[in-house]
Amino acid sequence: AASLPAGRRDDAAATLQAIDATAEAEREADGLERAAISAIHAAPAPDARPLMLGLEIARALETATDHLAHAAMALRERVLEELSA
Repeated sequence: AASLPAGRRDDAAATLQAIDATAEAEREADGLERAAISAIHAAPAPDARPLMLGLEIARALETATDHLAHAAMALRERVLEELSA
């Protein structure tokens, strides 16, 4: 990486930082999903539909962040391969 021109080195560093931020956001989403599920289970509700909707939304958001993190990790591998070539 040190042998890359400054512009490419800056681009690679920015890309890797964005990938790390994406992975951190995914970990945070995991915790938020657990908190949302706990809150939904604790909330009294005469009708189960809002509870089910809340659970489905929490799961869908967490699944989306999982997919985003997987894509980021694939990009990370590609960037590191490019840097080592």
